[in-house]
Amino acid sequence: MSVSDVADGKARRLQDLFEDVFVKCGGPEDAGMFGSIEWGSNDYFFSPGAARIAMPLILSHKGVKCAAPRLSALVILVAKHSGTAIPFVPES
Repeated sequence: MSVSDVADGKARRLQDLFEDVFVKCGGPEDAGMFGSIEWGSNDYFFSPGAARIAMPLILSHKGVKCAAPRLSALVILVAKHSGTAIPFVPES
């Protein structure tokens, strides 16, 4: 997302919409939304479980498939149990 998208509230709306889907689906253990902790980054990551329940939402925000990140590079936005059931790249 661009800086102007974030300033316009699009990131918050995306998180709220994903949270609605997450709750309606019973909060799957393997589903989560995460944000990059890198300064100046407006990147958001969805687990494979999140893609399973919210692909239309992700695609409507121009989401693209990417490699799994390290959990230490992310902040948890929406997930159960700190995302322990989500397949991240192992920490070094």
